[in-house]
Amino acid sequence: MGKIEFADCMDLRNQKQILELDCPNCHEPGGIEVFVKDGIIVEDSVCDNCGYTLREGTDLEELE
Repeated sequence: MGKIEFADCMDLRNQKQILELDCPNCHEPGGIEVFVKDGIIVEDSVCDNCGYTLREGTDLEELE
């Protein structure tokens, strides 16, 4: 059986990005580190400065 051509594509799609966002509450630059997959936050993330929480399942487009 030959090599599966789509394996790399699926691995890339399943990767999570790590982003530092400005807090929507206190506006601390890079105050919240979030893990994102397909534009959706995949776990609760808390601002280092004020404690504001971005909830799992939040779409990044909602924050803009």
